[in-house]
Amino acid sequence: MYARIGREEGQQIILVSLMLPILLVFVGLVIDVGNLYFHRRTAQNAADAAAVAGSVQLPLSNKCAPPH
Repeated sequence: MYARIGREEGQQIILVSLMLPILLVFVGLVIDVGNLYFHRRTAQNAADAAAVAGSVQLPLSNKCAPPH
């Protein structure tokens, strides 16, 4: 048969085993950053809702200072 020069039969498994941890690190980073943005947006929505609720209640209360 043909003589193989360099014998590259198992090269793919070595490359996959070296690149798989790097891929998993990037997947974890994407998940963490997405989770960070989700929670930041949720907190901002809660702060905005509280500000709107407070501004709606302000004219209805009699605790405002009288005009000078």
